Amino acid sequence: MNFRVYVAGGITGLSYDEATQWRDEVSRKLSPLGIAVYSPMRAKEFLAGTPKLHAIMDGYQDPMTSTKGIVCRDHQDCVRADVLFVNFLGATKVSLGTACELAWAYDRRIPIVVVAEPDNIHVQHPFVIEMSDFIVRSVDEGLRIVKHILLPSEPKAEQELRNGTEL
Repeated sequence: MNFRVYVAGGITGLSYDEATQWRDEVSRKLSPLGIAVYSPMRAKEFLAGTPKLHAIMDGYQDPMTSTKGIVCRDHQDCVRADVLFVNFLGATKVSLGTACELAWAYDRRIPIVVVAEPDNIHVQHPFVIEMSDFIVRSVDEGLRIVKHILLPSEPKAEQELRNGTEL
């Protein structure tokens, strides 16, 4: 299986760790199932330690942080994905980049799984509500839906855990 999941969510205003930790965790959980995770933070390890990321990262000469580089690669990753996985948990301001990614995926009829609190600023907007195929409250619940969309049956390891069987 060569499925692709694009992991969208806020970046601007977060530290490098805040922007990458949940994405890395999603990758750790999906990769063993043959699901590749595409992150807008990949190939940007040189930003590690940055306490506050900005939409426009002045001072970096890497093409991946240029405005053209960000939009080009993120658009390509998003429209080639089999599922768009969006994490809005804890968001305090609207993520314009993620709004664009939602629209790109919606236009291509790529399934969209959104994780957000019921009162999250993003899920109070009709466009986000209507473009999202699933809106759930936890990353794990979102990943369960991703697996059900992409995999022909429940992964054996998950079945055994649910049945109390040791792996």
